[in-house]
This record gives sequence, C-alpha cells and structure tokens, in this order.
Amino acid sequence: MRSSGFLIDVTPVAHSVGLPVPVSISQPLWKLGITASDTIPEEQREARVRDVLIALRLRLANARVAPPGIEFAALLAFPPEPMPQLLSLYAIAHSDQTSLSAIRTSRTRASRCSSESCRKPLMPSFQSG
Repeated sequence: MRSSGFLIDVTPVAHSVGLPVPVSISQPLWKLGITASDTIPEEQREARVRDVLIALRLRLANARVAPPGIEFAALLAFPPEPMPQLLSLYAIAHSDQTSLSAIRTSRTRASRCSSESCRKPLMPSFQSG
C-alpha cells in the first residue's frame, strides 16, 4: 500500500475483493480505522482494509444506481475491546488524472459510532486539494 500525502492507495486489495477501479483511503480513516492509532499490528492491517472494502462492495451491490457519494458502514474491532464496533464511512467516486474512475474512502465522524450517533444523518465535509 502506497501513501501519497492525504491518501493511501489500496487498489491491489480493492481488486482482490472485486472493485475494478483505483481505491484510496484517507489518512484519518487509515490512522483511526485501519491502524486504530497504531494498536493494530502491521500484519493485520491488510485484513482490516479488506473488511472495509468488502463493506463498500456490499453497499454498492445493493444500490440500484451507484451515486458519486456513498455512505456505508463497516464492523471493526478496536483494542482493547474485542467486540467489533460499527464504523460509519463515506466513499466518493470520481474521475482522476490516471483513470476514468476512482473511489476515495474516508471517515464521516471524528470518533467511532455509538448506537445513537449512527442513527443521525451524516454530513461529510469535502476539501478540494
């Protein structure tokens, strides 16, 4: 997995779960969701990326039309808690300079969802770069 500043390229993992386009994960999602603030060992991180991308693929499979903004949820464990927790995420599909389409996945909230916060509508913020 390659890093280009704000984004981590996870395209090889995306292809392995059936997403045929380039996919990147934002630094905030990487730090809080994938590495869990560096509490997840290096050898387990690819499996967590795969879990997030499978959740995205399942969400896309249930959509009649794939919108450019896709809200979805993934279940991930966050040490020291062994029970997986719901993580609310947002993906943005767009064209980029190297391909006709790409997906960027990011966190929609600063913290993991509590049962109450996951029921509220999410308003992602976008920044042009």
